[in-house]
Amino acid sequence: MKKTQLLDARRNIRKELVAFLSIVVIGLLASVAYLGITYSAAALKKDALIFFNSQELWDTEAVSTMLMTEEDLEAIRSVPGVREAEPVWLVDTSLHTGDSNTVVSVVSVPERIALPVMLEGRLPETAEECAIEKKLADDCGLAVGQSFHIDCDTILETDPLLQHDFVITGVFHTPDHFSYMVPVTPYIYVTEGCFNREGLGGAFMKARIRVDGAPEDRYSEEYKSSVKPVTDALEDLGNERAPGRTAEVRSRLEESILDGQRQIDEAREQLRQAEEQIAEAEAAAADNVARMDEARAKLEELAQKLGVAPAELDAGLAQLNAAQQKLEAGKELLDKAKYWLDFGLDAIKTFYEAIKKDTSGVLPTPEDIKQFKEFLAQFGIDTSKLPDEIPYEDLKNKTSDQAIQWLKDNTGYTAGEA
Repeated sequence: MKKTQLLDARRNIRKELVAFLSIVVIGLLASVAYLGITYSAAALKKDALIFFNSQELWDTEAVSTMLMTEEDLEAIRSVPGVREAEPVWLVDTSLHTGDSNTVVSVVSVPERIALPVMLEGRLPETAEECAIEKKLADDCGLAVGQSFHIDCDTILETDPLLQHDFVITGVFHTPDHFSYMVPVTPYIYVTEGCFNREGLGGAFMKARIRVDGAPEDRYSEEYKSSVKPVTDALEDLGNERAPGRTAEVRSRLEESILDGQRQIDEAREQLRQAEEQIAEAEAAAADNVARMDEARAKLEELAQKLGVAPAELDAGLAQLNAAQQKLEAGKELLDKAKYWLDFGLDAIKTFYEAIKKDTSGVLPTPEDIKQFKEFLAQFGIDTSKLPDEIPYEDLKNKTSDQAIQWLKDNTGYTAGEA
Protein backbone atom coordinates (compact mmCIF):
# COMPACT_ATOMS: atom_id res chain seq x y z
CA MET A 1 0.00 0.00 0.00
CA LYS A 2 1.31 3.41 -0.95
CA LYS A 3 2.07 5.95 1.72
CA THR A 4 -0.69 8.24 0.52
CA GLN A 5 -3.25 5.41 0.67
CA LEU A 6 -2.24 4.51 4.21
CA LEU A 7 -2.54 8.11 5.31
CA ASP A 8 -5.92 8.37 3.65
CA ALA A 9 -7.11 5.19 5.39
CA ARG A 10 -6.03 6.43 8.78
CA ARG A 11 -7.75 9.75 8.12
CA ASN A 12 -11.01 7.95 7.21
CA ILE A 13 -10.85 5.68 10.28
CA ARG A 14 -10.44 8.71 12.53
CA LYS A 15 -13.39 10.36 10.84
CA GLU A 16 -15.64 7.19 11.04
CA LEU A 17 -14.20 5.50 14.11
CA VAL A 18 -17.58 4.22 15.40
CA ALA A 19 -18.51 2.63 12.07
CA PHE A 20 -15.08 1.02 11.80
CA LEU A 21 -15.31 -0.48 15.30
CA SER A 22 -18.81 -1.81 14.57
CA ILE A 23 -17.50 -3.65 11.50
CA VAL A 24 -14.68 -5.15 13.57
CA VAL A 25 -17.07 -6.32 16.33
CA ILE A 26 -19.47 -7.87 13.84
CA GLY A 27 -16.63 -9.72 12.20
CA LEU A 28 -15.41 -11.04 15.56
CA LEU A 29 -18.93 -12.20 16.52
CA ALA A 30 -19.33 -13.98 13.22
CA SER A 31 -16.00 -15.73 13.68
CA VAL A 32 -16.88 -16.78 17.20
CA ALA A 33 -20.27 -18.12 16.09
CA TYR A 34 -18.72 -20.05 13.24
CA LEU A 35 -16.01 -21.54 15.42
CA GLY A 36 -18.53 -22.37 18.18
CA ILE A 37 -20.89 -24.16 15.83
CA THR A 38 -18.08 -25.99 14.08
CA TYR A 39 -16.30 -27.17 17.20
CA SER A 40 -19.54 -27.86 19.11
CA ALA A 41 -20.71 -30.14 16.31
CA ALA A 42 -17.35 -31.87 16.34
CA ALA A 43 -17.50 -32.27 20.13
CA LEU A 44 -21.06 -33.65 20.01
CA LYS A 45 -20.07 -36.04 17.26
CA LYS A 46 -17.06 -37.19 19.23
CA ASP A 47 -19.10 -37.71 22.42
CA ALA A 48 -21.78 -39.56 20.49
CA LEU A 49 -19.26 -41.89 18.88
CA ILE A 50 -17.64 -42.63 22.22
CA PHE A 51 -21.05 -43.38 23.73
CA PHE A 52 -22.24 -45.50 20.80
CA ASN A 53 -19.06 -47.56 20.54
CA SER A 54 -18.69 -48.10 24.29
CA GLN A 55 -22.30 -49.37 24.53
CA GLU A 56 -22.00 -51.57 21.41
CA LEU A 57 -24.76 -49.81 19.49
CA TRP A 58 -26.14 -51.92 16.63
CA ASP A 59 -25.10 -51.19 13.04
CA THR A 60 -28.39 -52.31 11.52
CA GLU A 61 -31.63 -54.01 12.47
CA ALA A 62 -33.78 -56.74 10.91
CA VAL A 63 -37.51 -56.33 11.57
CA SER A 64 -40.42 -58.52 10.44
CA THR A 65 -44.14 -57.78 10.67
CA MET A 66 -44.68 -61.54 10.99
CA LEU A 67 -42.11 -61.94 13.78
CA MET A 68 -38.84 -63.81 13.47
CA THR A 69 -37.78 -67.32 14.46
CA GLU A 70 -34.56 -68.92 15.62
CA GLU A 71 -34.08 -70.18 12.06
CA ASP A 72 -34.23 -66.58 10.85
CA LEU A 73 -31.66 -65.59 13.45
CA GLU A 74 -29.28 -68.37 12.40
CA ALA A 75 -29.71 -67.35 8.76
CA ILE A 76 -28.83 -63.75 9.68
CA ARG A 77 -25.73 -64.86 11.56
CA SER A 78 -24.60 -66.83 8.52
CA VAL A 79 -24.62 -63.73 6.29
CA PRO A 80 -21.04 -62.69 5.41
CA GLY A 81 -19.96 -59.62 7.36
CA VAL A 82 -22.34 -60.16 10.31
CA ARG A 83 -20.34 -60.19 13.52
CA GLU A 84 -23.19 -60.63 15.98
CA ALA A 85 -27.00 -60.81 15.93
CA GLU A 86 -29.17 -60.62 19.03
CA PRO A 87 -32.95 -61.25 19.24
CA VAL A 88 -35.18 -58.56 20.71
CA TRP A 89 -38.64 -59.00 22.23
CA LEU A 90 -40.55 -55.76 22.01
CA VAL A 91 -44.13 -54.54 22.37
CA ASP A 92 -45.53 -51.00 22.44
CA THR A 93 -48.14 -50.45 25.11
CA SER A 94 -49.58 -47.84 27.49
CA LEU A 95 -48.48 -46.84 30.98
CA HIS A 96 -51.14 -45.21 33.17
CA THR A 97 -49.85 -43.00 35.99
CA GLY A 98 -52.41 -40.77 37.64
CA ASP A 99 -54.25 -38.85 34.94
CA SER A 100 -51.53 -39.31 32.32
CA ASN A 101 -51.27 -42.00 29.67
CA THR A 102 -47.79 -42.58 28.24
CA VAL A 103 -46.92 -44.79 25.28
CA VAL A 104 -43.90 -46.94 26.13
CA SER A 105 -41.91 -49.76 24.56
CA VAL A 106 -41.50 -52.86 26.72
CA VAL A 107 -38.17 -54.33 25.57
CA SER A 108 -36.16 -57.38 26.59
CA VAL A 109 -32.91 -56.57 28.40
CA PRO A 110 -30.01 -56.46 25.89
CA GLU A 111 -27.11 -58.80 26.58
CA ARG A 112 -24.39 -57.81 24.10
CA ILE A 113 -25.74 -55.08 21.78
CA ALA A 114 -27.03 -51.58 22.66
CA LEU A 115 -26.12 -51.94 26.32
CA PRO A 116 -27.78 -49.41 28.70
CA VAL A 117 -25.94 -47.10 31.07
CA MET A 118 -27.36 -47.55 34.56
CA LEU A 119 -27.95 -44.28 36.42
CA GLU A 120 -29.69 -45.76 39.47
CA GLY A 121 -30.27 -49.27 40.78
CA ARG A 122 -29.85 -52.34 38.59
CA LEU A 123 -31.34 -54.20 35.64
CA PRO A 124 -34.31 -56.54 36.28
CA GLU A 125 -33.63 -60.14 37.23
CA THR A 126 -37.16 -61.60 37.53
CA ALA A 127 -40.35 -61.30 35.48
CA GLU A 128 -41.89 -58.97 38.11
CA GLU A 129 -39.06 -56.43 37.91
CA CYS A 130 -38.20 -53.74 35.36
CA ALA A 131 -35.84 -50.84 34.69
CA ILE A 132 -37.13 -47.61 33.14
CA GLU A 133 -35.50 -45.01 30.92
CA LYS A 134 -34.49 -41.68 32.49
CA LYS A 135 -36.95 -39.74 30.32
CA LEU A 136 -39.85 -41.90 31.50
CA ALA A 137 -38.82 -41.49 35.14
CA ASP A 138 -38.69 -37.69 34.75
CA ASP A 139 -41.93 -37.37 32.77
CA CYS A 140 -44.02 -39.63 35.00
CA GLY A 141 -42.35 -38.98 38.36
CA LEU A 142 -41.33 -42.61 38.83
CA ALA A 143 -38.43 -43.83 40.98
CA VAL A 144 -36.70 -47.04 42.03
CA GLY A 145 -38.90 -49.13 44.32
CA GLN A 146 -42.22 -47.91 42.94
CA SER A 147 -44.74 -50.19 41.21
CA PHE A 148 -47.00 -49.65 38.21
CA HIS A 149 -49.38 -51.48 35.87
CA ILE A 150 -49.32 -51.48 32.09
CA ASP A 151 -52.01 -52.48 29.60
CA CYS A 152 -51.14 -54.45 26.51
CA ASP A 153 -53.26 -53.55 23.48
CA THR A 154 -51.82 -55.48 20.56
CA ILE A 155 -52.87 -56.77 17.17
CA LEU A 156 -51.13 -60.07 17.85
CA GLU A 157 -53.26 -63.19 18.23
CA THR A 158 -52.04 -63.64 21.80
CA ASP A 159 -50.97 -61.37 24.64
CA PRO A 160 -47.18 -61.07 24.25
CA LEU A 161 -46.71 -60.32 27.96
CA LEU A 162 -47.13 -62.73 30.86
CA GLN A 163 -46.69 -59.97 33.43
CA HIS A 164 -48.40 -56.58 33.63
CA ASP A 165 -47.45 -55.38 37.12
CA PHE A 166 -43.84 -54.37 37.74
CA VAL A 167 -41.51 -53.06 40.43
CA ILE A 168 -38.85 -50.58 39.30
CA THR A 169 -35.30 -51.74 40.06
CA GLY A 170 -33.28 -49.22 38.04
CA VAL A 171 -33.12 -46.11 35.83
CA PHE A 172 -30.95 -46.02 32.68
CA HIS A 173 -29.88 -44.25 29.51
CA THR A 174 -29.99 -46.21 26.24
CA PRO A 175 -27.79 -45.62 23.18
CA ASP A 176 -30.92 -45.98 21.07
CA HIS A 177 -32.01 -42.55 22.37
CA PHE A 178 -28.88 -40.41 22.42
CA SER A 179 -30.88 -37.18 22.28
CA TYR A 180 -34.37 -36.31 23.50
CA MET A 181 -34.58 -33.26 21.22
CA VAL A 182 -36.67 -35.43 18.89
CA PRO A 183 -39.74 -37.34 20.15
CA VAL A 184 -38.95 -40.92 21.25
CA THR A 185 -40.89 -43.75 22.83
CA PRO A 186 -39.22 -44.42 26.20
CA TYR A 187 -38.07 -47.93 27.02
CA ILE A 188 -39.01 -50.24 29.87
CA TYR A 189 -36.50 -53.09 30.14
CA VAL A 190 -37.85 -56.47 31.35
CA THR A 191 -36.49 -60.01 31.34
CA GLU A 192 -37.15 -62.41 28.49
CA GLY A 193 -39.25 -64.48 30.91
CA CYS A 194 -41.81 -61.67 30.99
CA PHE A 195 -42.72 -62.36 27.36
CA ASN A 196 -45.16 -65.08 26.34
CA ARG A 197 -42.66 -67.00 24.23
CA GLU A 198 -44.93 -70.04 23.98
CA GLY A 199 -47.85 -67.92 22.81
CA LEU A 200 -45.56 -66.22 20.29
CA GLY A 201 -44.47 -69.59 18.95
CA GLY A 202 -40.89 -69.01 20.11
CA ALA A 203 -40.66 -65.97 17.80
CA PHE A 204 -39.29 -62.51 18.56
CA MET A 205 -39.91 -59.07 17.09
CA LYS A 206 -36.57 -58.00 15.62
CA ALA A 207 -32.83 -58.65 15.57
CA ARG A 208 -30.04 -56.16 16.30
CA ILE A 209 -26.92 -56.71 14.21
CA ARG A 210 -23.25 -55.70 14.51
CA VAL A 211 -21.21 -55.63 11.30
CA ASP A 212 -17.72 -57.10 11.29
CA GLY A 213 -14.98 -54.56 10.57
CA ALA A 214 -17.23 -51.48 10.65
CA PRO A 215 -15.25 -48.27 11.43
CA GLU A 216 -15.88 -46.54 14.73
CA ASP A 217 -16.82 -43.28 12.97
CA ARG A 218 -20.47 -44.01 12.25
CA TYR A 219 -20.88 -40.69 10.42
CA SER A 220 -18.18 -41.33 7.84
CA GLU A 221 -18.64 -42.49 4.28
CA GLU A 222 -16.26 -45.35 5.03
CA TYR A 223 -18.66 -46.62 7.70
CA LYS A 224 -21.61 -46.43 5.34
CA SER A 225 -19.64 -48.26 2.64
CA SER A 226 -18.71 -51.08 5.03
CA VAL A 227 -22.26 -51.56 6.31
CA LYS A 228 -24.12 -51.30 3.01
CA PRO A 229 -23.06 -54.72 1.58
CA VAL A 230 -24.33 -56.39 4.75
CA THR A 231 -27.65 -54.53 4.69
CA ASP A 232 -28.09 -55.42 1.02
CA ALA A 233 -27.40 -59.09 1.79
CA LEU A 234 -29.89 -58.96 4.67
CA GLU A 235 -32.55 -57.48 2.39
CA ASP A 236 -31.95 -60.29 -0.09
CA LEU A 237 -32.20 -62.81 2.73
CA GLY A 238 -35.47 -61.25 3.84
CA ASN A 239 -36.91 -61.46 0.34
CA GLU A 240 -35.83 -65.09 0.20
CA ARG A 241 -37.28 -66.15 3.55
CA ALA A 242 -40.41 -63.98 3.55
CA PRO A 243 -42.60 -66.33 1.43
CA GLY A 244 -41.82 -69.32 3.65
CA ARG A 245 -42.47 -67.34 6.83
CA THR A 246 -45.70 -65.98 5.35
CA ALA A 247 -46.86 -69.50 4.48
CA GLU A 248 -45.96 -70.71 7.99
CA VAL A 249 -47.90 -67.93 9.70
CA ARG A 250 -50.83 -68.35 7.33
CA SER A 251 -50.92 -72.10 7.98
CA ARG A 252 -50.96 -71.53 11.74
CA LEU A 253 -53.68 -68.91 11.45
CA GLU A 254 -55.76 -71.12 9.16
CA GLU A 255 -55.40 -73.95 11.65
CA SER A 256 -56.57 -71.61 14.41
CA ILE A 257 -59.52 -70.58 12.24
CA LEU A 258 -60.43 -74.22 11.58
CA ASP A 259 -60.14 -75.04 15.26
CA GLY A 260 -62.35 -72.09 16.08
CA GLN A 261 -64.86 -73.19 13.44
CA ARG A 262 -64.91 -76.69 14.95
CA GLN A 263 -65.65 -75.22 18.35
CA ILE A 264 -68.43 -73.10 16.84
CA ASP A 265 -69.90 -76.17 15.11
CA GLU A 266 -69.77 -78.18 18.33
CA ALA A 267 -71.44 -75.34 20.21
CA ARG A 268 -74.13 -75.11 17.55
CA GLU A 269 -74.74 -78.86 17.77
CA GLN A 270 -75.02 -78.64 21.56
CA LEU A 271 -77.41 -75.73 21.15
CA ARG A 272 -79.49 -77.72 18.65
CA GLN A 273 -79.67 -80.69 21.03
CA ALA A 274 -80.62 -78.39 23.88
CA GLU A 275 -83.36 -76.84 21.76
CA GLU A 276 -84.67 -80.33 20.92
CA GLN A 277 -84.67 -81.27 24.60
CA ILE A 278 -86.49 -78.05 25.46
CA ALA A 279 -89.04 -78.72 22.71
CA GLU A 280 -89.54 -82.30 23.98
CA ALA A 281 -89.90 -81.03 27.54
CA GLU A 282 -92.41 -78.39 26.44
CA ALA A 283 -94.36 -81.01 24.52
CA ALA A 284 -94.34 -83.35 27.53
CA ALA A 285 -95.43 -80.50 29.79
CA ALA A 286 -98.24 -79.59 27.40
CA ASP A 287 -99.31 -83.26 27.30
CA ASN A 288 -99.29 -83.45 31.10
CA VAL A 289 -101.32 -80.26 31.31
CA ALA A 290 -103.82 -81.73 28.84
CA ARG A 291 -104.04 -84.93 30.90
CA MET A 292 -104.53 -82.94 34.09
CA ASP A 293 -107.26 -80.90 32.47
CA GLU A 294 -108.91 -84.09 31.24
CA ALA A 295 -108.67 -85.68 34.68
CA ARG A 296 -110.04 -82.51 36.24
CA ALA A 297 -112.95 -82.52 33.86
CA LYS A 298 -113.72 -86.16 34.69
CA LEU A 299 -113.53 -85.41 38.41
CA GLU A 300 -115.87 -82.47 38.04
CA GLU A 301 -118.23 -84.61 35.97
CA LEU A 302 -118.11 -87.33 38.65
CA ALA A 303 -118.65 -84.74 41.37
CA GLN A 304 -121.76 -83.45 39.59
CA LYS A 305 -123.13 -86.99 39.32
CA LEU A 306 -122.49 -87.58 43.02
CA GLY A 307 -123.78 -84.17 43.98
CA VAL A 308 -120.45 -83.09 45.48
CA ALA A 309 -119.21 -79.55 45.04
CA PRO A 310 -115.76 -79.16 43.44
CA ALA A 311 -114.47 -77.42 46.57
CA GLU A 312 -115.60 -80.36 48.73
CA LEU A 313 -113.98 -82.75 46.29
CA ASP A 314 -110.69 -80.85 46.52
CA ALA A 315 -110.90 -80.87 50.31
CA GLY A 316 -111.54 -84.62 50.29
CA LEU A 317 -108.59 -85.21 48.01
CA ALA A 318 -106.41 -83.10 50.30
CA GLN A 319 -107.52 -85.14 53.35
CA LEU A 320 -106.89 -88.34 51.43
CA ASN A 321 -103.40 -87.20 50.51
CA ALA A 322 -102.69 -86.22 54.12
CA ALA A 323 -103.90 -89.58 55.36
CA GLN A 324 -101.77 -91.34 52.76
CA GLN A 325 -98.70 -89.40 53.94
CA LYS A 326 -99.45 -90.31 57.58
CA LEU A 327 -99.90 -93.95 56.57
CA GLU A 328 -96.56 -93.98 54.79
CA ALA A 329 -94.86 -92.28 57.75
CA GLY A 330 -96.43 -94.80 60.14
CA LYS A 331 -95.33 -97.69 57.95
CA GLU A 332 -91.78 -96.36 57.96
CA LEU A 333 -91.85 -96.04 61.76
CA LEU A 334 -93.32 -99.55 62.07
CA ASP A 335 -90.56 -100.98 59.88
CA LYS A 336 -87.93 -99.30 62.05
CA ALA A 337 -89.55 -100.60 65.23
CA LYS A 338 -89.79 -104.13 63.84
CA TYR A 339 -86.09 -103.99 62.89
CA TRP A 340 -85.04 -103.00 66.38
CA LEU A 341 -87.43 -105.53 68.03
CA ASP A 342 -85.97 -108.29 65.90
CA PHE A 343 -82.54 -107.00 66.84
CA GLY A 344 -83.57 -107.23 70.54
CA LEU A 345 -84.92 -110.73 69.98
CA ASP A 346 -81.58 -111.87 68.56
CA ALA A 347 -79.82 -110.22 71.48
CA ILE A 348 -82.07 -112.09 73.98
CA LYS A 349 -81.42 -115.36 72.17
CA THR A 350 -77.68 -114.77 72.38
CA PHE A 351 -78.09 -113.72 76.03
CA TYR A 352 -79.73 -116.99 77.01
CA GLU A 353 -77.22 -119.05 75.12
CA ALA A 354 -74.60 -117.27 77.25
CA ILE A 355 -76.54 -118.21 80.40
CA LYS A 356 -76.41 -121.88 79.53
CA LYS A 357 -72.65 -121.72 78.98
CA ASP A 358 -71.98 -119.71 82.15
CA THR A 359 -69.94 -121.73 84.66
CA SER A 360 -68.79 -118.89 86.87
CA GLY A 361 -72.08 -118.45 88.69
CA VAL A 362 -72.15 -114.77 87.74
CA LEU A 363 -75.65 -114.04 86.38
CA PRO A 364 -77.24 -110.75 85.17
CA THR A 365 -78.74 -108.83 88.04
CA PRO A 366 -82.05 -106.98 88.13
CA GLU A 367 -80.02 -103.80 87.49
CA ASP A 368 -78.79 -105.37 84.23
CA ILE A 369 -82.39 -106.15 83.30
CA LYS A 370 -83.32 -102.54 84.05
CA GLN A 371 -80.61 -101.20 81.77
CA PHE A 372 -81.73 -103.58 79.00
CA LYS A 373 -85.31 -102.31 79.33
CA GLU A 374 -84.03 -98.71 79.12
CA PHE A 375 -82.15 -99.69 75.96
CA LEU A 376 -85.38 -101.00 74.36
CA ALA A 377 -87.31 -97.93 75.50
CA GLN A 378 -84.95 -95.70 73.46
CA PHE A 379 -86.56 -97.15 70.34
CA GLY A 380 -90.14 -96.59 71.47
CA ILE A 381 -90.67 -100.17 72.63
CA ASP A 382 -93.15 -100.60 75.48
CA THR A 383 -91.26 -102.45 78.23
CA SER A 384 -93.93 -102.21 80.94
CA LYS A 385 -94.87 -105.88 80.43
CA LEU A 386 -91.29 -107.11 80.67
CA PRO A 387 -90.40 -108.69 84.01
CA ASP A 388 -88.03 -106.90 86.34
CA GLU A 389 -86.44 -110.22 87.22
CA ILE A 390 -85.83 -113.41 85.26
CA PRO A 391 -85.90 -116.91 86.81
CA TYR A 392 -82.43 -117.92 85.74
CA GLU A 393 -82.48 -121.29 87.46
CA ASP A 394 -85.57 -122.32 85.50
CA LEU A 395 -84.32 -120.84 82.23
CA LYS A 396 -80.87 -122.25 82.57
CA ASN A 397 -82.19 -125.74 81.98
CA LYS A 398 -84.25 -124.63 78.97
CA THR A 399 -83.23 -124.14 75.39
CA SER A 400 -83.06 -120.66 73.89
CA ASP A 401 -86.29 -121.29 71.96
CA GLN A 402 -88.00 -122.37 75.20
CA ALA A 403 -86.67 -119.24 76.90
CA ILE A 404 -88.03 -117.02 74.13
CA GLN A 405 -91.37 -118.79 74.35
CA TRP A 406 -91.35 -118.00 78.07
CA LEU A 407 -90.74 -114.37 77.18
CA LYS A 408 -93.67 -114.38 74.74
CA ASP A 409 -95.95 -115.98 77.26
CA ASN A 410 -95.06 -113.48 79.97
CA THR A 411 -94.79 -110.27 77.89
CA GLY A 412 -97.04 -110.71 74.89
CA TYR A 413 -94.12 -110.11 72.54
CA THR A 414 -94.93 -111.32 68.99
CA ALA A 415 -92.18 -109.72 66.84
CA GLY A 416 -91.48 -111.55 63.63
CA GLU A 417 -94.79 -113.43 63.71
CA ALA A 418 -96.85 -111.18 61.48
